[in-house]
Amino acid sequence: MARLWSCGFELQSAAAGVEFVNVNGSPTIDTGVRHSGAASLRCQASGSLTSITLPANSAADANAHVFLRGYFRLNTYPSGSTAILAWSNSPSTVGTAGSWWGVSVDTDGTLFLAGADGRSDPAFNSAPLQLGIWYRVEMEYDDTTDTLVGRLNGVQWDSMTAGSIGAGGGRYPRWGVQHNVTCDLHVDDCAINDASGTFQNSWPGNGRIVHLVPNGVGDSNTWQKSDGTAGTSTNWQQVDEVIPDDNTTHLKRTSVQPLDDYQLLNASAAGIPTGSAVNLVAVGVRGAAGSGGTAASTARDVLLRVKGQSGGTVLASAASTNRLNSDGAAGNYVTHTTVHPRTYKVVAYQNPQNSAAWTLSTLDSAQIGVQAQVSGTTEIRVSSMWALVDYTPPEVTGAAAFSADAAMAASGRAEVKAAAALSAASSLGLAGHLGLYSAASWSADSSLTAVGRRLVHGALDLSAEPAMLLVPADIGAIGILPLSAASSMALTGHVEARAAVSWSAESGMVGVPKVIHFGHLPLAQVSNLAAAAHVDVRAAAAFSAGSSMSLRHELGSDFAVYQLASGLLAVRRIYRLEVGALA
Repeated sequence: MARLWSCGFELQSAAAGVEFVNVNGSPTIDTGVRHSGAASLRCQASGSLTSITLPANSAADANAHVFLRGYFRLNTYPSGSTAILAWSNSPSTVGTAGSWWGVSVDTDGTLFLAGADGRSDPAFNSAPLQLGIWYRVEMEYDDTTDTLVGRLNGVQWDSMTAGSIGAGGGRYPRWGVQHNVTCDLHVDDCAINDASGTFQNSWPGNGRIVHLVPNGVGDSNTWQKSDGTAGTSTNWQQVDEVIPDDNTTHLKRTSVQPLDDYQLLNASAAGIPTGSAVNLVAVGVRGAAGSGGTAASTARDVLLRVKGQSGGTVLASAASTNRLNSDGAAGNYVTHTTVHPRTYKVVAYQNPQNSAAWTLSTLDSAQIGVQAQVSGTTEIRVSSMWALVDYTPPEVTGAAAFSADAAMAASGRAEVKAAAALSAASSLGLAGHLGLYSAASWSADSSLTAVGRRLVHGALDLSAEPAMLLVPADIGAIGILPLSAASSMALTGHVEARAAVSWSAESGMVGVPKVIHFGHLPLAQVSNLAAAAHVDVRAAAAFSAGSSMSLRHELGSDFAVYQLASGLLAVRRIYRLEVGALA
């Protein structure tokens, strides 16, 4: 199977049975706040469950090994801890022993691993999630080894030995507010993989979801119009709506074995950036049978299909997997099939034309289609079709230079794998992930602002008077990171230094949730380091005259305040202080 289900809430319906099967509470669709695509799901819980799910398997599986992904944006912290991502044997139960395992969020915005039978050690909670920021949260659960692992923005923060899922095993992946608390959050770009197959058989990873709807005639158009007239080149207009309208516009079959193919909205119009990697293409359908057509029968089955070009090689769904035996005349339409699991039955990880990776160009030439499985006169209705695309935004892989007054703004992920230089008065602003894999330098008056994750694998030099401000997620420095006179570094996320880190005279570092240092960290005269969360020093750290280090969260053991001759170290509580000492 590999990818079991994907959802970006692009059908823009929060009704049960449209894009997902089960709904708890009253989640809503939000087209104003979203991680990608056109919509997200908002879960505004007022003391009760507000979440969605669907059966991902045909039955409970005591040997399930699954990987779940969701992008979450907290608008308020919960009034009590609540699961937000879980694998369960029930669409709604949270209190029964053995009913679920997953990821929960605490009242301070930190994440922890938990289940109906217990939770992980609070000492290993994640850094706090900042309000109003999107985070990728993933979990792995293996019911054969009772292993539960959590990742935040692609980085593992904890793992634990969990218990088994009872009642024969898990079946339901769940997203949203899953306990009786007050909380407001958005969720988007959901996915679940299992460990089988060649593609998507582990962590879903960085992915965004859009729908490409029909926007032109393809190679065939033999389905009838809803009034029974022959199909024409405008058939695609009956199945192109974003929000399914079911009986309002549809095509139907009342004779023979019709086949339709449709061209698709191009990738750029759907918002996929140039250079993106396409992870998969899945074909979706919403349809029904005719009046009273509820009996299971191959006469009411359809075959969904995708190809990379006109006249190209077709990848089709297996027989009898898209069964539309519901009463269309009564308005009872179904998504994909009436038989659980109601998941995508055609998932193309490669272009079927040449077994190569999809590109934006081949997406633009692709066609999706639908064919009645057998010839006959039993009525079948098709109301909506779409191609779901899961993609990863592009990386910058060469040298990047920013001259005076230059600026760069990115709302996604940027990877710089060679030298990057910001000269006078230039700036770099990111709302996503910035990775620097080689030398990076900022000269006087330059600045770097990031609202996501900052990862440095090489040297990073901030010379006189530049500033570096990173807001919510985390920073990893695996090389040398010097801050010279009057420079400053402020962050509200995670700081990780794996080699030498130094702050010279009058420099400052302000950090809010989590700071980890694996190497040498000297603070020279008049420099300071302030952190409002977790700091982990794995090797020697030195504080020179006039320097200070202020920590407002958890650092290491049981001492509270240290007064140093050369500076002040104020610590309110300490968890693991490892390997070296503060001198």
